Amino acid sequence: MFDTHAVSPSLIPNMPFDTLRDLTPLMLVGTMALVTPAAQPYKSFRDVVTATKANPGGVSYGTIGAGSLGHLTMTQLGNQLGVEFNHIPYRGGGPLMNDAIGNQVPLAIGSVFLVSPHVTSGRLRAIAVTSAKPDPKLPGVETIANQGVPGFAAYTWWGVFGPANMPPALAKRVAEELAKAAKAPAVIEKLSAQGMEVSGGSPADLDALVRKEIPRWAKVIKDNNIKSGD
Repeated sequence: MFDTHAVSPSLIPNMPFDTLRDLTPLMLVGTMALVTPAAQPYKSFRDVVTATKANPGGVSYGTIGAGSLGHLTMTQLGNQLGVEFNHIPYRGGGPLMNDAIGNQVPLAIGSVFLVSPHVTSGRLRAIAVTSAKPDPKLPGVETIANQGVPGFAAYTWWGVFGPANMPPALAKRVAEELAKAAKAPAVIEKLSAQGMEVSGGSPADLDALVRKEIPRWAKVIKDNNIKSGD
Protein backbone atom coordinates (compact mmCIF):
# COMPACT_ATOMS: atom_id res chain seq x y z
CA MET A 1 0.00 0.00 0.00
CA PHE A 2 1.09 3.60 -0.43
CA ASP A 3 0.04 7.10 0.67
CA THR A 4 -3.43 7.11 -0.94
CA HIS A 5 -4.31 4.28 1.45
CA ALA A 6 -5.07 7.03 3.95
CA VAL A 7 -6.90 9.15 1.35
CA SER A 8 -9.20 6.56 -0.22
CA PRO A 9 -11.70 6.26 2.68
CA SER A 10 -12.70 9.91 2.17
CA LEU A 11 -12.43 9.93 -1.62
CA ILE A 12 -13.94 6.65 -2.77
CA PRO A 13 -17.58 5.94 -1.90
CA ASN A 14 -18.52 2.39 -0.91
CA MET A 15 -15.00 1.05 -0.54
CA PRO A 16 -15.11 -2.77 -0.35
CA PHE A 17 -12.92 -2.90 2.74
CA ASP A 18 -12.24 -0.93 5.91
CA THR A 19 -8.82 0.70 5.87
CA LEU A 20 -8.19 0.28 9.58
CA ARG A 21 -10.16 -2.86 10.41
CA ASP A 22 -9.40 -5.15 7.47
CA LEU A 23 -5.61 -4.87 7.28
CA THR A 24 -2.73 -5.45 9.68
CA PRO A 25 0.11 -2.89 9.46
CA LEU A 26 3.57 -4.45 9.35
CA MET A 27 6.24 -2.00 8.21
CA LEU A 28 6.56 1.55 6.88
CA VAL A 29 8.81 2.18 3.89
CA GLY A 30 9.74 5.80 3.46
CA THR A 31 9.00 12.85 -0.32
CA MET A 32 7.40 14.80 -2.71
CA ALA A 33 9.09 17.59 -4.56
CA LEU A 34 7.71 20.63 -6.33
CA VAL A 35 9.51 21.16 -9.62
CA THR A 36 9.39 23.63 -12.48
CA PRO A 37 10.69 23.55 -16.05
CA ALA A 38 14.11 25.12 -16.43
CA ALA A 39 12.58 27.85 -18.60
CA GLN A 40 10.22 29.03 -15.86
CA PRO A 41 11.23 31.93 -13.59
CA TYR A 42 10.43 30.27 -10.25
CA LYS A 43 13.45 29.65 -8.06
CA SER A 44 11.62 28.84 -4.82
CA PHE A 45 8.20 28.06 -3.37
CA ARG A 46 8.16 31.65 -2.11
CA ASP A 47 8.31 32.83 -5.73
CA VAL A 48 5.28 30.68 -6.55
CA VAL A 49 3.26 32.08 -3.65
CA THR A 50 4.19 35.66 -4.60
CA ALA A 51 3.14 35.05 -8.21
CA THR A 52 -0.13 33.45 -7.13
CA LYS A 53 -1.00 36.36 -4.86
CA ALA A 54 -0.34 38.76 -7.72
CA ASN A 55 -2.48 36.69 -10.10
CA PRO A 56 -4.98 34.56 -8.12
CA GLY A 57 -5.52 31.20 -9.75
CA GLY A 58 -3.01 32.06 -12.41
CA VAL A 59 -0.22 29.67 -11.40
CA SER A 60 -0.98 26.13 -12.52
CA TYR A 61 0.52 22.92 -11.23
CA GLY A 62 0.23 19.37 -12.46
CA THR A 63 -0.14 16.14 -10.48
CA ILE A 64 -0.48 12.46 -11.29
CA GLY A 65 -4.25 12.78 -10.85
CA ALA A 66 -7.23 14.23 -9.00
CA GLY A 67 -7.23 13.21 -5.36
CA SER A 68 -3.55 12.29 -5.44
CA LEU A 69 -1.39 13.25 -2.49
CA GLY A 70 0.23 15.99 -4.58
CA HIS A 71 -3.22 17.47 -5.31
CA LEU A 72 -4.23 17.35 -1.65
CA THR A 73 -0.89 18.76 -0.51
CA MET A 74 -1.08 21.80 -2.80
CA THR A 75 -4.73 22.30 -1.83
CA GLN A 76 -3.87 22.27 1.86
CA LEU A 77 -1.00 24.69 1.28
CA GLY A 78 -3.32 27.01 -0.63
CA ASN A 79 -5.83 26.88 2.23
CA GLN A 80 -3.17 27.68 4.82
CA LEU A 81 -1.67 30.52 2.79
CA GLY A 82 -4.95 31.97 1.58
CA VAL A 83 -4.10 31.51 -2.10
CA GLU A 84 -5.54 29.37 -4.88
CA PHE A 85 -3.38 27.30 -7.18
CA ASN A 86 -4.82 26.02 -10.45
CA HIS A 87 -4.77 22.21 -10.48
CA ILE A 88 -4.16 20.30 -13.70
CA PRO A 89 -4.63 16.54 -13.19
CA TYR A 90 -2.75 14.13 -15.43
CA ARG A 91 -3.28 10.43 -15.91
CA GLY A 92 -0.07 9.29 -14.31
CA GLY A 93 3.52 10.37 -13.84
CA GLY A 94 4.67 9.80 -17.43
CA PRO A 95 2.31 12.34 -19.05
CA LEU A 96 2.94 14.78 -16.19
CA MET A 97 6.71 14.66 -16.61
CA ASN A 98 6.45 14.92 -20.40
CA ASP A 99 4.46 18.15 -20.16
CA ALA A 100 6.64 19.54 -17.38
CA ILE A 101 9.81 18.90 -19.38
CA GLY A 102 8.13 20.42 -22.42
CA ASN A 103 7.22 23.56 -20.42
CA GLN A 104 3.51 22.90 -20.98
CA VAL A 105 2.78 23.17 -17.26
CA PRO A 106 4.71 25.64 -15.07
CA LEU A 107 4.82 23.47 -11.93
CA ALA A 108 4.59 19.79 -11.11
CA ILE A 109 4.50 17.96 -7.81
CA GLY A 110 5.43 14.32 -7.52
CA SER A 111 7.52 11.81 -5.64
CA VAL A 112 11.28 12.28 -5.55
CA PHE A 113 11.53 9.01 -7.48
CA LEU A 114 9.42 10.50 -10.28
CA VAL A 115 11.08 13.90 -10.59
CA SER A 116 14.72 13.40 -9.57
CA PRO A 117 16.03 11.98 -12.90
CA HIS A 118 14.74 15.06 -14.70
CA VAL A 119 16.15 17.37 -12.04
CA THR A 120 19.52 15.66 -12.37
CA SER A 121 19.42 16.10 -16.15
CA GLY A 122 18.73 19.83 -15.73
CA ARG A 123 15.42 19.76 -17.59
CA LEU A 124 13.49 20.45 -14.39
CA ARG A 125 14.43 22.55 -11.36
CA ALA A 126 13.38 21.46 -7.87
CA ILE A 127 12.17 24.40 -5.80
CA ALA A 128 10.86 22.68 -2.66
CA VAL A 129 10.45 19.35 -0.92
CA THR A 130 7.45 18.55 1.24
CA SER A 131 9.30 16.56 3.91
CA ALA A 132 10.18 18.01 7.31
CA LYS A 133 13.88 17.79 6.45
CA PRO A 134 15.77 18.30 3.16
CA ASP A 135 16.01 15.23 0.95
CA PRO A 136 19.55 14.01 0.17
CA LYS A 137 18.42 13.07 -3.35
CA LEU A 138 17.82 16.78 -4.03
CA PRO A 139 20.73 18.58 -2.35
CA GLY A 140 20.28 22.28 -1.68
CA VAL A 141 16.48 22.21 -2.09
CA GLU A 142 14.64 23.81 0.83
CA THR A 143 11.60 22.37 2.55
CA ILE A 144 8.16 23.96 2.33
CA ALA A 145 8.40 24.45 6.09
CA ASN A 146 11.43 26.71 5.60
CA GLN A 147 9.69 28.68 2.86
CA GLY A 148 6.90 30.35 4.77
CA VAL A 149 4.83 27.43 6.08
CA PRO A 150 6.40 26.49 9.46
CA GLY A 151 5.77 22.95 10.59
CA PHE A 152 4.37 21.77 7.26
CA ALA A 153 5.20 18.26 6.09
CA ALA A 154 3.58 15.80 3.71
CA TYR A 155 5.02 12.49 2.64
CA THR A 156 4.68 9.94 -0.05
CA TRP A 157 4.98 6.62 1.72
CA TRP A 158 4.77 2.93 1.18
CA GLY A 159 3.65 0.45 3.81
CA VAL A 160 3.51 -3.31 4.06
CA PHE A 161 0.19 -4.67 5.33
CA GLY A 162 -1.13 -8.14 6.04
CA PRO A 163 -4.69 -9.46 6.27
CA ALA A 164 -6.95 -8.59 9.16
CA ASN A 165 -6.73 -10.48 12.44
CA MET A 166 -3.22 -11.80 11.94
CA PRO A 167 -2.06 -13.58 15.10
CA PRO A 168 0.13 -11.08 17.00
CA ALA A 169 3.06 -13.48 17.11
CA LEU A 170 2.92 -14.00 13.33
CA ALA A 171 2.62 -10.27 12.62
CA LYS A 172 5.60 -9.63 14.89
CA ARG A 173 7.68 -12.30 13.16
CA VAL A 174 6.84 -11.05 9.66
CA ALA A 175 7.61 -7.45 10.67
CA GLU A 176 10.96 -8.52 12.11
CA GLU A 177 11.90 -10.43 8.94
CA LEU A 178 10.87 -7.48 6.77
CA ALA A 179 13.01 -5.17 8.90
CA LYS A 180 16.00 -7.50 8.49
CA ALA A 181 15.54 -7.67 4.73
CA ALA A 182 15.22 -3.89 4.50
CA LYS A 183 18.65 -3.50 6.12
CA ALA A 184 20.39 -5.56 3.44
CA PRO A 185 22.77 -3.33 1.40
CA ALA A 186 21.34 -4.56 -1.92
CA VAL A 187 17.79 -3.74 -0.81
CA ILE A 188 18.80 -0.31 0.51
CA GLU A 189 20.56 0.46 -2.78
CA LYS A 190 17.58 -0.66 -4.85
CA LEU A 191 15.06 1.35 -2.82
CA SER A 192 17.34 4.39 -2.68
CA ALA A 193 17.57 4.39 -6.47
CA GLN A 194 13.78 4.67 -6.51
CA GLY A 195 13.74 7.56 -4.06
CA MET A 196 12.58 5.43 -1.14
CA GLU A 197 14.07 5.31 2.32
CA VAL A 198 13.11 2.60 4.78
CA SER A 199 12.10 4.30 8.00
CA GLY A 200 12.53 1.18 10.11
CA GLY A 201 9.33 1.97 11.98
CA SER A 202 7.35 -0.66 13.83
CA PRO A 203 3.84 -1.87 12.92
CA ALA A 204 2.58 0.52 15.60
CA ASP A 205 4.34 3.43 13.84
CA LEU A 206 2.64 2.58 10.54
CA ASP A 207 -0.73 2.20 12.25
CA ALA A 208 -0.27 5.59 13.96
CA LEU A 209 0.66 7.24 10.66
CA VAL A 210 -2.40 5.91 8.85
CA ARG A 211 -4.70 6.95 11.71
CA LYS A 212 -3.17 10.44 11.64
CA GLU A 213 -3.29 10.82 7.85
CA ILE A 214 -6.91 9.74 7.41
CA PRO A 215 -8.53 12.69 9.27
CA ARG A 216 -5.95 15.14 7.89
CA TRP A 217 -6.78 14.42 4.25
CA ALA A 218 -10.48 13.83 4.96
CA LYS A 219 -10.71 17.47 6.09
CA VAL A 220 -8.94 18.73 2.95
CA ILE A 221 -11.22 16.63 0.73
CA LYS A 222 -14.39 17.75 2.53
CA ASP A 223 -13.48 21.43 2.87
CA ASN A 224 -12.57 21.69 -0.82
CA ASN A 225 -15.22 19.33 -2.18
CA ILE A 226 -12.64 17.20 -3.96
CA LYS A 227 -13.84 14.22 -6.00
CA SER A 228 -11.70 11.46 -7.46
CA GLY A 229 -12.81 12.42 -10.98
CA ASP A 230 -12.17 16.18 -10.59
